[in-house]
Amino acid sequence: PESSPSPHAPGIPKPGACPSVLAGAVRRIKCNLRQHDRTYWDMHWSFLMRVFATILKRPEAEWFMEPVDEHQLMNEGRPRYRSIVRNPLCFRHIVECIVPASPREGLVPNMEVNLNVWHGRDLIQAIDLVFLNALCYNGKAKTQLRHDSLKLRRIFWKELESRVLRDQMREQLPVKRGETSGFVMRKR
Repeated sequence: PESSPSPHAPGIPKPGACPSVLAGAVRRIKCNLRQHDRTYWDMHWSFLMRVFATILKRPEAEWFMEPVDEHQLMNEGRPRYRSIVRNPLCFRHIVECIVPASPREGLVPNMEVNLNVWHGRDLIQAIDLVFLNALCYNGKAKTQLRHDSLKLRRIFWKELESRVLRDQMREQLPVKRGETSGFVMRKR
């Protein structure tokens, strides 16, 4: 189930490890896609890893490290997470998909969409989806979680935008989805 931690994989710090430990694991990874299969963001995969590692080290990232505990939410009288969020995801799951170091193993499990984090565009979508899920589930209330989600998302997209502007490749900037997108939330 989504609320239980993932089994410990080799090379990945155990659940509860500090964000800087996860960030260190991410920084050591190199993309191994074949040259002819690479898109703009695949060719800048190392850049994406540096941005991801920077985000993981920020104190605000603590909210997003582990899977959401649905039992805790239900005990608090809140709706089931999966009844609102279409594709639950946390940073730990992204890291676990990256660490095996094979493009075939980069697929994010338990998703309604196929995301392979060894592909740059999918990695961008996966990282952004973590923030969008939090924003979607928790609504528009002014909470610390919402503030931190928006702050990290702003940092993330600012880095992406600065990269494409520097390279004069604005058309390579992925679509920035909203928290009420059908990609993020279940429509009723």
